[in-house]
Amino acid sequence: MSQAIPSCVRDAIAELQAFKEQPWAVTMTTERDAKQYIERFNPTLDGVERWKLLSVNGKAPSKDQLSRHRKRCEGQKDNVMPDLMDCIQADSFRLAREDQHYQYFEFRPKFDKPLYAQVAKHVLATLWFDKSGEFIERLQIANESQFTAMPSVKVNQFFGLARFGYEKRMGSSLLLLETQMVIKGKKFFIGELDRTERVTYSNYELLDEHS
Repeated sequence: MSQAIPSCVRDAIAELQAFKEQPWAVTMTTERDAKQYIERFNPTLDGVERWKLLSVNGKAPSKDQLSRHRKRCEGQKDNVMPDLMDCIQADSFRLAREDQHYQYFEFRPKFDKPLYAQVAKHVLATLWFDKSGEFIERLQIANESQFTAMPSVKVNQFFGLARFGYEKRMGSSLLLLETQMVIKGKKFFIGELDRTERVTYSNYELLDEHS
């Protein structure tokens, strides 16, 4: 049975929005394709200069790796995390279960692109609300059935995760700590689709956006 989104959850979503709007510099450690990439993001710089690749598998990046990293960052937005309230089909939002520490809310995600509108029928999102700290600790999305994302891509497994928390040295600021993405399926005429990526975020620093 669906229900209105509780005010405590709305307040927690607003806290995530506040995190997004602040000029945080952060170190990002990405595990992808059996490699580890460490980069530093600085939102006060311009264009691709905001992302600096520091190392690949523990070594200084080569010129070729720096060039590919630069191309990857071209056109990339500062913050790829969308506004959560815009991603919730409100009539599907419900309290699924509860324990001593968390309330687990489930909902169907909402996509702004018509191409992905049908995907929402196949995936379910779960929001972990920390009752003691009154914040969203985790957002998780996973498919319940196979679906076609685009005419040429059939997805067998889809999983996404965003984990949040407080770093003691940063006081009361809620921060993004980790993201995960798993997509497995098949691209027609190309072959198997198998993408797994995990990113951890550390060494946050709140900057002066006018500096």
